[in-house]
Amino acid sequence: MSQEAVTDVQIFISTPISTISAASLKQLADLVRSLVNEILLQGANCKYFCAALDTQDALGLDDPADSALRDFNEIAKSDIFLLIYPEVTASSALVELGFAIALGLPVIFFSPNRETLPFIVRLLDKSLVGEAFYFNNTGETVSMLVEQIGKRLRLQNLLQTS
Repeated sequence: MSQEAVTDVQIFISTPISTISAASLKQLADLVRSLVNEILLQGANCKYFCAALDTQDALGLDDPADSALRDFNEIAKSDIFLLIYPEVTASSALVELGFAIALGLPVIFFSPNRETLPFIVRLLDKSLVGEAFYFNNTGETVSMLVEQIGKRLRLQNLLQTS
């Protein structure tokens, strides 16, 4: 019996929300929309989840327990984890990052530079913790996401047919 090919890759997009201003959150949401549009324009098959797209400001956040449950469930269903981290800030996005690393997801960092990131994750690509990629511009980030989506689709389809 032939199985249907996998056609979508799930991306979890994490950003700071509660620790940044409403204006910064709007900029991040616009950046996420732009990245997703570019990925889709390049023909990549993906679905994505990003809480920042549904939140206007910190006042509009869900209950922390509800947010954690929803986000952890979405990360567990994901194939790729993207952290957009524009500035040094204490954020739940870092907890989500830790969960994604523990699950062995490939992690893509979109940040002005590695020094913006917490010390322990600055060189994950040099450690034994899965795949990690670092970018500070939209074009390279989109290219890597498209490459990773294709890689995940090929792997999933190969596993499905064996």
